[in-house]
Amino acid sequence: MRRNCVINPLFKCFYQELETKRVKNDLDDNWVWLGDENDIYSVRNAYIRIRNDMMGDDDKLFYKLWTTKVLPSTQFYAWRVMLDRDPIAENLVRVGITGINNMCVLCQNQEEFISHILFICEKVRKIWDLCDVWASVQSVNHSRLKEHFLSFEIPSLNVKCNFVWKLVWKSLVWIIWKARNNVIFRNKLFDAKEVFLIAQIKSLNWVNRKYRRVFFFFILIGV
Repeated sequence: MRRNCVINPLFKCFYQELETKRVKNDLDDNWVWLGDENDIYSVRNAYIRIRNDMMGDDDKLFYKLWTTKVLPSTQFYAWRVMLDRDPIAENLVRVGITGINNMCVLCQNQEEFISHILFICEKVRKIWDLCDVWASVQSVNHSRLKEHFLSFEIPSLNVKCNFVWKLVWKSLVWIIWKARNNVIFRNKLFDAKEVFLIAQIKSLNWVNRKYRRVFFFFILIGV
């Protein structure tokens, strides 16, 4: 009596994969490392693959955040921004501090929260528009912190150039925050072009110090 033969789905996939291959009699069998574009195994490459598989989305985000070389004060601020720990009106009210003006100090049209003060405010948006012109790109001005930071990764650029591009992001958020504080504590006016120019110069200085072999193809605008 014949028994019904049930083919395991894994074997079925294996057979289908074999059908797409062609046997070459003049070559010996050998192992190929698929984790590298050159099919060459290395301990470093294996570590990167394992680390990426184990990382969650937030882990990968903070890894990209911390691997970009900037001054410690700017690095710390960018990290604090991602954790939403800035002493802005929204956060101060959340911890029970009362009697403060929770309106945006720049536009005076909306309540102040971190995404508004860094990305959404009509006066701040001009800075990010200047950044697009500077880099000759057309980006989406995301309102959420993580998406905005990750949008500063251009597929056509290599890893080092994208590090530089993230460096520009950190420089911009840091200078915008300092300019916001100058409005509050020093009664200074907020000038989008001036803020952007300061961020440009700082970015260029950091690039020259940390990424000397990267060609910085952007030009200064607004001068």
